[in-house]
Amino acid sequence: SSDLLYVAIEQTKADISKCFFKEFDQDPQVLSRAHCTRLFYAQPGSSLAQRFVSGYYDAVVWGKLFRLETLRRNDLSFLPGQVAEDFPFVILSFMVAKRIVYVREVLYLYRKGNNQAITANGGKMAVGILHNLLYLHSQLQQRNFFTSGVAHAWIKSVVWSVCRFRKLSPIDRQRYEDLQQKSWRLAKGEIKKCPFVQQLRWRLLFGLVNKCGWKSVYRWSKCFR
Repeated sequence: SSDLLYVAIEQTKADISKCFFKEFDQDPQVLSRAHCTRLFYAQPGSSLAQRFVSGYYDAVVWGKLFRLETLRRNDLSFLPGQVAEDFPFVILSFMVAKRIVYVREVLYLYRKGNNQAITANGGKMAVGILHNLLYLHSQLQQRNFFTSGVAHAWIKSVVWSVCRFRKLSPIDRQRYEDLQQKSWRLAKGEIKKCPFVQQLRWRLLFGLVNKCGWKSVYRWSKCFR
C-alpha cells in the first residue's frame, strides 16, 4: 500500500496521498456499515476553511503518506504527550499542502471493537481533542490561517468537543472543567471573526447556553451542529 501511495505522490508532485479503507471486527469479518461521512473521501477545496473541514473529518495519519520536505518546511509535528495528537497535525498538513491526491483503492484495514484502544475511551478522546483544539488555535493564529471561515469551523469543532465531555464521569467532568470553560470562552471571543450570518448563529447558541445553564450545551448544540 505504501508503494502505491508513494508512486501517487511522485507522479502528481503532491504533498499528501491517501487511500480508501475498510473496517473489520475481531473475527475478523469486514464490516458493511458506513464507517465515515462522505466528507472523508471528498476532495479538499482550495480555501483554508475548506481544507480545515477536510482535515477535521479525516484527522488520522493512517492510510496516508506525507511528503517529508513539506512537513519540515512548514515545521509540522505531533503535539507530544497528548491523546489524539494526530488531530492538529493532519488539519495543518491539509492547510499547507498545495496538492492532495487520492489512491482510490482499499489499501488499509482498520480494526474495530478493541476495547483497549484509546479511541474506545470517549472521555479521554474528548479531553485530548479539546487540548489539541487549543493548540491548533494558537498555530492557526501564528500562521495567519485564522480567516473568517476557519474561525467558524474552529468554533464549531470546540462546541462539539465540549459536548463530548458528557461521556466523562462526574469526577472527570469536574477535573477538566477549567479546560472546558477556557475553550468555551476562547470560542465565544472569536465569534466576531466569523461571517456575519454565522456570528448571529453562534451568539444565539452561546446566549441560550448562558441562559439555560452549562448542562444545556449538548441539547442546544444539536440544533446548531
